[in-house]
Amino acid sequence: METAGKPWTASLRTKVLVPVIAVFAAMLAVTVWFVNHRLNLQIEADARAALTTDDTVFRTLQANHLNYLRVRFQSLANEPKNRAALGTLDFNTIQKQLESILQDENALQQSATLNEHIAFILFTPENDAAEKTEPMIQPETASDALVSASKLNVQRVMHPDDDASPTLSDTVAVGDKLYNLVSVRVYTPEHLLLGVLTVGEEAGLFTAREYFEVTGKPIVFVADGKPVLSTFPSHLESETVGAWFLRTTSGGTKKADRVVRVEVNDGHYFCASGQFSSVKKDASNGYLL
Repeated sequence: METAGKPWTASLRTKVLVPVIAVFAAMLAVTVWFVNHRLNLQIEADARAALTTDDTVFRTLQANHLNYLRVRFQSLANEPKNRAALGTLDFNTIQKQLESILQDENALQQSATLNEHIAFILFTPENDAAEKTEPMIQPETASDALVSASKLNVQRVMHPDDDASPTLSDTVAVGDKLYNLVSVRVYTPEHLLLGVLTVGEEAGLFTAREYFEVTGKPIVFVADGKPVLSTFPSHLESETVGAWFLRTTSGGTKKADRVVRVEVNDGHYFCASGQFSSVKKDASNGYLL
């Protein structure tokens, strides 16, 4: 009887232990999944919060830089020698003075290691229709496309809809580059409008460097949906960046809805997009954080 009872006892133990072990295994799996899920949610929430903060940092840096340009060129426009030259409304006199300003400003930028380049500067007299005015200066780096891209800026400053600011800044894409545009009104000493001075600066490197120094994170600038400048440590394919930008800009109106997970060379990142302020409201120009 004792010998015959051993298999029965072992069978009973098996029937009891297997469900218990299964329940414990299932509970462990559920616990691991729940902890992992909560951890992932927390990591993503932290990433979204960090990216939102980083976006604020970048926008502040960009706004500060554009404000610097506005103040700088408003001051230049009011310098007696410059205002006197612009006030002649003589093509050759104005062209010579603007060439001098362009040369001096780029030398200043280079000496200050700002790594930005003033691509062009032009003056639109007040008595000319902005859309018909030819630039008073058009260096080789200032293509017709650059001049054309500045026309809306000139129009808005020359003929404001209301009590608008006497200056206007914009970021536009021309070819494979982004440009910061600043248009400022120029007045006579009697405060009569002479015209509008417009400056185009290659955008990106200085602000991107500032952003990296503050946040320690890379940024990619996008023009027409394609990368034009990047501080990302790895090479990024244009199609990949375009896909990320499309996903994040079409993901919703809230920043939290515009965060995606991406993978580059076995590295995992959270990615969010932002857009430059644009007079034309061009949604294809922006940046990836």
